[in-house]
Amino acid sequence: MPIVREPRHLRGRLVVALLAAAGVAFAGPAVAQEPPQERTVFYPEPAHPPEETEITVPTAGTGEVPFISAGDYHSAGFVAEGWEVSAIGFLAERRTETVVPARISPLITLHDPVYLAVTRPGEIAPGDRVQLVREEAALPGVGLVFRVTGMVRVVEVEGTTATGEVVEVYHGIREGDLVLPVTPFPVAPGVTPMPVENGVEGRILAFQEPTLIPMTQNVVFVDLGAASGIREGDELLAFIPEQLRDWGLRPEIPVATLRVVRVTGQAASARVHALELPALESGLPVRLVGRMP
Repeated sequence: MPIVREPRHLRGRLVVALLAAAGVAFAGPAVAQEPPQERTVFYPEPAHPPEETEITVPTAGTGEVPFISAGDYHSAGFVAEGWEVSAIGFLAERRTETVVPARISPLITLHDPVYLAVTRPGEIAPGDRVQLVREEAALPGVGLVFRVTGMVRVVEVEGTTATGEVVEVYHGIREGDLVLPVTPFPVAPGVTPMPVENGVEGRILAFQEPTLIPMTQNVVFVDLGAASGIREGDELLAFIPEQLRDWGLRPEIPVATLRVVRVTGQAASARVHALELPALESGLPVRLVGRMP
């Protein structure tokens, strides 16, 4: 019986035999391996979010921004007597680029070229901007409601025909819309209304757009105009009058603050600036609370 002098050799052979039986092949004597060296892992620095840029929006009525915008003034519908609206022509048609006959009138959109029929030659010239308006309804005892549909820049005038480009669209522009000269925007930056006590009172005649729920930015027509001393930029308060109840006198209830955006002789267009209660409706009284200097 052989004598094993080095038991550790037997253990080594036994391990090799067992591994070989399991299908592990050896290219040579096993060599002890050093444990793998640890590597230093570098992680990218967390990206710092860009510093927020502080944007300051000038307040309406400062030296940079008028109390009401020119867009509000030019786009608002208005109420006027027929003699107050002196048209210089009407929109004749959209200039088409095709010989294919159209079965329906083409939609007139922004930048479209159009022809204007001039009824008052000499009052329109290339470079002018003109307003397109359309009569929509009558308010008995006050005047006619006119909707402003867009604005056209005149490019060329030949006799009683003017060619222009649509530069603003406020509502669906149609053939036959009246052409009016654009009046200058009357509100200068830096001018704000001053508080008024016991101002002139009137009432809401109608809404420019029928609405089930009144909202800010709605335009309403009131029966206070230039004849009442009203000017663009004035502020009006719409309110529910005080009322005597069984328990006593219920005070006046403020409903909305309105800013006048366009004035005619007997009426004014005002945009809803702030709404206290969803109770704004035709017939509600209004009072001047802020007058432009």
